Amino acid sequence: MDDRLLSSVRDGAIDFDELLAAVRDLVDHAEGREALYDGGRGQMLVRLRSDTADADDLAAAKGTFQRISSYARAIAPVGEVDPLHVLAIRMEVLAHAISDHGAASDAYRAENLRQQPHVEACLVHLHHAGGKLARSELIARLGLKQANGTRVLKLLETARLVVRRKAGATVEVSFTTLGRKTAMAWLSSASRELTHDSSVIKLREGPVRGMSNTRWSLSVGALASTGS
Repeated sequence: MDDRLLSSVRDGAIDFDELLAAVRDLVDHAEGREALYDGGRGQMLVRLRSDTADADDLAAAKGTFQRISSYARAIAPVGEVDPLHVLAIRMEVLAHAISDHGAASDAYRAENLRQQPHVEACLVHLHHAGGKLARSELIARLGLKQANGTRVLKLLETARLVVRRKAGATVEVSFTTLGRKTAMAWLSSASRELTHDSSVIKLREGPVRGMSNTRWSLSVGALASTGS
């Protein structure tokens, strides 16, 4: 089983057409089936929390899951399935979804997210790029490998701060309304964190008093946005 394919399916870094094209290989292997389930839960959670999911996107997600379910059912060994088993599986899926949503409510709060590696830097780069960047370009600016960059973007997407959409052969990452508000709030707080001896001139030259490069970039961005 191709590890890159498994990683893409689990992380939601694969579009529905690509997922359906690979479904035979995935369903034929235990790790592929686990990746489909984990990725499906993640995709559902993103859409439950999203303020940008439209009717077409929801219909595409529903259709994809139904086609995968139909394919799995068609190749399953013939035999009677007890209705109680079906109920048990459905209730387990609902329990997983509720558990994921509950965990997300805490883990994806802005104040908690800000402490996660690369999250603040990602919003900085998007802010300076006008709110939209190609996924590959954004990951390159973060200095991350593809797999790690994808995980950061999945975290931000699940938190409803960014959306990933296909634009031709490219995947674009852009702010949601919440993401833009969060970035501006962080820019503003970074500006307020300047100490009394951190003059604008000194700050523009580089980080002061142990300030991290990311926090410095946020502060400079805040000054630029206010015209200081």
